[in-house]
Amino acid sequence: QVAEAVAWLEKIGFGKKEIAELPELLKRAGGRGGNPAAFADLKKGDTVVDLGCGAGVDCLLAAKRVGSSGRVIGVDMSPEAIRAAEENKRKIGAANVEFRKGYLEKLPLEDASVDVAISNCVVPVMTLEAIVLREVLRVLKPGGQLVFNSSPPRDDAPAGVLPGEDRETAYLAKLRAAGFAKVEVGARIPPPDPIRSKIMVVASKAGHLSPE
Repeated sequence: QVAEAVAWLEKIGFGKKEIAELPELLKRAGGRGGNPAAFADLKKGDTVVDLGCGAGVDCLLAAKRVGSSGRVIGVDMSPEAIRAAEENKRKIGAANVEFRKGYLEKLPLEDASVDVAISNCVVPVMTLEAIVLREVLRVLKPGGQLVFNSSPPRDDAPAGVLPGEDRETAYLAKLRAAGFAKVEVGARIPPPDPIRSKIMVVASKAGHLSPE
């Protein structure tokens, strides 16, 4: 099972070095979805928030990329998820990661305090997605990125349009309408079966990040 999880991690964008640094438990947990941190423009010293962090897999991967001068904040509404994430943080010893219990509709973060927001299969399934997107724009610095992985919901398709390119185009247009200045598909995630086909979306807030 671990070998299968590792093969899937490589398939969806995890590097061999990243996988080698994961404990077996995280390899199993990460063997699904995608790797938004791999497609984000992360730099040393960046502040990253993971929206719906779960057991903290993507937080711990992002922490390696932003280095000791950066920090990663995982937000999840589930106390069980936060406890699991804290345990995985302890196993890896990631001093630049913290986890906060909270709701994506009201993020426990200050305005313009985040360089990159990532999310693995969470943002598009939120009932109040429009509110979540506004919150992300609030906490992002000018020029900051939102990178997330999921299939555009079927309900976003115009009437009579079958799932496919038109549905994807409609969903990306909705993100632009929400206020993101640049929206693109960063990658198409190869699924284990056609039903689980996903896209990695990269959306940027207007403006430019100031050099620290």
